[in-house]
Amino acid sequence: MDKMVRVLVSYSRIFPSYFDVTEQVWYKTLGITMRFRIPTRFFPLFFLLFAVSAQGQPDTDLETLRRHVEVLTSEECAGRLAGSEGGRYAGDYLIAELRKMGIEPVVREFDWQPVWAITQIQSPGGIPKPVEFSVQPPVYSSGKQAPESSASGNFKGLQYKKYPYRNIHCVFKGNDAELSGETVILSAHYDHVGRESGGQHRIFPGANDNASGVATVLLVAKYLAALKTPPSRTIVLAFWDGEELGLCGSTYYTRAPLGPLKQTVFGLTLDMLGTLKNETLYVVGWRSGRGMRQFLSRCNSQCDGPCGGQCNPCTATDEHEPLNLDFVYPMWINSDHYPLYMKRIPSLLFFTGFDGPYHHPDDTQDRLSYEGMEKIAQFVQNAILHAANEPASQLPTYRTAEQLSLLTGLDDLQGATGTKKTPGMRNPRELKLRKSSAETDVLILRDVPEHSVLWRSGLRPNDRIYRIDGKAVDLEAIDDLGKRGTEDFFEEPHVLEVETDGKIRLVQTGPNGV
Repeated sequence: MDKMVRVLVSYSRIFPSYFDVTEQVWYKTLGITMRFRIPTRFFPLFFLLFAVSAQGQPDTDLETLRRHVEVLTSEECAGRLAGSEGGRYAGDYLIAELRKMGIEPVVREFDWQPVWAITQIQSPGGIPKPVEFSVQPPVYSSGKQAPESSASGNFKGLQYKKYPYRNIHCVFKGNDAELSGETVILSAHYDHVGRESGGQHRIFPGANDNASGVATVLLVAKYLAALKTPPSRTIVLAFWDGEELGLCGSTYYTRAPLGPLKQTVFGLTLDMLGTLKNETLYVVGWRSGRGMRQFLSRCNSQCDGPCGGQCNPCTATDEHEPLNLDFVYPMWINSDHYPLYMKRIPSLLFFTGFDGPYHHPDDTQDRLSYEGMEKIAQFVQNAILHAANEPASQLPTYRTAEQLSLLTGLDDLQGATGTKKTPGMRNPRELKLRKSSAETDVLILRDVPEHSVLWRSGLRPNDRIYRIDGKAVDLEAIDDLGKRGTEDFFEEPHVLEVETDGKIRLVQTGPNGV
């Protein structure tokens, strides 16, 4: 249909006396509304143009991504505020697009909403501040950490609701007798923050946040719909509503899932994917699953087979330029991967960083890198197919909150860090270790959870580590620990020089540790 319109508009410019386009082209859920004044003698030419255009080549992936974003950021969507007419329009578009692919969507309407929501981009310590539900609340942000945010009061109260909230899903049923009951989830939130309050009522288009993620999931749906062989596990694609109000859609799903959560083995959320630079994709939540980094590395390199040769393009046969994966250490409790993690599902968030307007009228579709989104879509498809087809022994396994606590903080008294300082993010605390400001080459254990690898190796809180494998504990050593993760690092055999109650001893970590 898009190409038909482009052809007609082109002819209207060539023959202005015969084609009079009297209204701007705009999208409807099932088509495009235009009005032409065409002399009767040119009716055959008019219908011939439609027939020829309809038989043309389908849109390329780049054109498909651009079209999705253009619709989702249009005036009709009006900022996609959850529960508003514009939000309903966006949901209708998603339903129609899935049906065009031959996929019958599963739509779940709900009025439920948490009694809390996140009221600022990042509260002290990165923890969302609970608030009581109110009829006319202040701005509710998704809690994404950003370099700057709009002042409170820029938006209409986000509790305005004309329609129920809607989660929209599509299901690709697994075909393996033993594994089809297990589920892999790929998701993106399609709501945004609506219009500006005040005199102008400007639309907040939300191109990067999160039309980019929605368009990418739709492209992956196109890839999956073209598979010749169904995956072993069932794949659920989900478009969440109400993320900006406090992760409403994803949290609701954990209360009313399409399949048993205990049999959901992997979750991936896409949010703000439109600003890929230097081929760098940020990965949040990788510590939620043991072996997650190794799993993603396999998906990002030469394909080793679980996709069944169906990756688009299949990296088993095609040239493949891997993305640069930047593993972000904070878990981030304020994006849609987190409700899944709280249900014991290894869960990730992919995004390309805070580069450009955030919750602002200038977050427009012309600022996005569609080439970058296409690359990410191919990688995401690869990851989802690997998760859906690999044996259980090759998949990441859930890390409990207790296990995760070992990896959650480094008191950075020396200015050291275990990860890159990602622009726009708070410099995180990576390891449950403390770099002493008085002693230059020592790490002090703050906490050692029972049954952790360090506990099994005989380490206890307040123990001091001076050397690892004979090397002094300096900033380079801290950086290596941070990049690899303490749990994974110490699962391997290492010799630590440790001081316990004033006595120096050697401790062996790893499978043979004592």
